Amino acid sequence: RRGTISGETMTWETCRETNSSGSTSLDQHTPSENFDLAYISDNKFMLVLRNPNANRAHAFVVTMSGLYWTKQHEVVINTTNEAQNCRVIWDSTNNCAVALYGSGSGGKVRSCTLSGNTMTWGTESSRFSPVTPEFQDLEYDKQADKYVIAWKDPGGSYSGQGRYCIASRSSNNMTVGSAAGFEGNSINDLSLSYNDETQRMSLSWFRQNYGHRINYGLTGSSSITWNGTPYTSGNYSEYIQLRYDPVQKRSLVFYRSASGGSTTTAGKIVAEMYNTGTLSSTSSSFVGFVDSAVSNGNTATIKVVCNTTTGQS
Repeated sequence: RRGTISGETMTWETCRETNSSGSTSLDQHTPSENFDLAYISDNKFMLVLRNPNANRAHAFVVTMSGLYWTKQHEVVINTTNEAQNCRVIWDSTNNCAVALYGSGSGGKVRSCTLSGNTMTWGTESSRFSPVTPEFQDLEYDKQADKYVIAWKDPGGSYSGQGRYCIASRSSNNMTVGSAAGFEGNSINDLSLSYNDETQRMSLSWFRQNYGHRINYGLTGSSSITWNGTPYTSGNYSEYIQLRYDPVQKRSLVFYRSASGGSTTTAGKIVAEMYNTGTLSSTSSSFVGFVDSAVSNGNTATIKVVCNTTTGQS
């Protein structure tokens, strides 16, 4: 369904079935149990879903014209007879899609490039989790040129705990690093988001029988340096969605407040706003000083090394 936003009002158009001719479903099988959608460009999206008939992850390139979706290309992306908790993102920096899914042998990740509407998928990664994760999310970190994967470990030595790893992409193939913990207690649900202003990765999750939590950190080549103790609210959260707002320059988290936490919000949709990192100058980002504010697009006189001046826009 498509909608338009005017101020604080959203107007929804007529609900339409995904189709190629106005009457045929995009997925010709039983309705998918889980799916995810990534925006690529104007009127073009990538959809990844679990086909419950074959228990496999299917990827679609779909376009939108008027009220109708059109399936352009479809690929079965996992090689094992299982797929759960599908996620997909579009990395506009590297012009590729990255999909995440649980398979019968654990969590896997895979990337693809597009030529027009045709997908070319690279090799499936080794597993980052020994069993299929119960909750998982994926986000691209621009400053590190890495992908962060976070999940709830459903069994083994870290049963129920929050885990993450760093993934890299080379020649359309994905490599996953060693797993580490971000929460040593049992969790339910989580969400990742990248703060482009502070160049920090943010993570929000629910620690069972404790409260909703959020933290952020700097992504390195193989791990994240977290910002000390996570902030914790008294709410019990589920269906968490974390997003960065470039206008407010804050991280926004939305969730449904579950029973057991705050009695004033239980059963309601809660929105919270957080600072996730601070801006700082480095030797590579510092240019010099300007005596007064300058509007976007205009030329400024910048005092650089040895108090010399130069015109910059």
